[in-house]
Amino acid sequence: MLSISQDMCWTFSKTMLKAIRSWLILLLFSLSGCAALEVGSRADADLYQRVLVVATEEGYRFRECHRSQWLSLSQWPGQLDNQIKRLGLKEGESVYAEWIARIDTAEDEAQVISVRQLRLIGGDLVSCQHHLRGIQMRASGLDPLWTADIQENHIHVHDYDGLKLVRFPRTAVSRDDGDWIWESEVSLHQGRGHRLLLRIRPLACRQGDAWIGLSAEMELDGRFFRGCARMGDLDRLILHQQYQLPVETTTRAITLNLSVDGKVELLEDYLTGQPVMVSRGNWRLLSGGRLLVSLDERDAGQRQEVLSFHHVGNGVLALQGVHPSYGQGGLTLVPASDPLPWKTGRFRELP
Repeated sequence: MLSISQDMCWTFSKTMLKAIRSWLILLLFSLSGCAALEVGSRADADLYQRVLVVATEEGYRFRECHRSQWLSLSQWPGQLDNQIKRLGLKEGESVYAEWIARIDTAEDEAQVISVRQLRLIGGDLVSCQHHLRGIQMRASGLDPLWTADIQENHIHVHDYDGLKLVRFPRTAVSRDDGDWIWESEVSLHQGRGHRLLLRIRPLACRQGDAWIGLSAEMELDGRFFRGCARMGDLDRLILHQQYQLPVETTTRAITLNLSVDGKVELLEDYLTGQPVMVSRGNWRLLSGGRLLVSLDERDAGQRQEVLSFHHVGNGVLALQGVHPSYGQGGLTLVPASDPLPWKTGRFRELP
């Protein structure tokens, strides 16, 4: 493994480099080339969504990756029209997309969904399985081949053609006329070191049939790289702020509250006139979309425990294994609130 105090080099065959390029195109939408992007307004109520979208005679219908219900759009930016037309989709054929949407409630209590900003379009149902776990944002390009992964505390830069892999400390972002900029450096032995300048711009990129809404420019040790940027940690988007038992369950009331800072609260009311049992702890998302809940602060007489949930469709959580209170598969929780706010902590520094 490479530490920040040394270089690491590999000898890549041409076949391996070609395979890596193909993998990046398919999995990461690491695009090159730029086009103008209409930047919409950003509000706290806006939601980042991963969807499959299909054109109809009345407009567009979509469903989120983790849901089965198809919904209609009320408004959308011109880029969506342009890209759907460019892709030449057949009737009823869907395409993967990521966008920032606003969901309002009309007077008749129907949902009114408008796309504020298109972020990515291209791919299919398989694209819903690509999460970029542990990476808050990925910038990358194909010519030359490179990636820069913005993580919680570091920026991992991989220059495949230059045979470099360097981990930079993540510094505070600066802004320059709408761009987001990170500058960092690491020192090596004998006065050597690496310097990084990473710039994310509100310009769109396109490669083949894929279109992405942020471009990237990187300067690494005096070499310049161009490419695109997209959001990571996409599996987090499946979570909601609150979960409850299905409405048909009338013998007890259980509520699970998740906070953006990783805290959790479990409330259990068995409707016997006794006080509600309150447990607190932490949650984290594991591979495969599993939700791990660690309850460290329990009411008197209860032991600390860990609950492992998995998603069974439409955002529903089901407890795994046998539980002494809930039995085998005896605890199923359904979303009872808006999605969990995505931008928190270091996410607020991202475009």
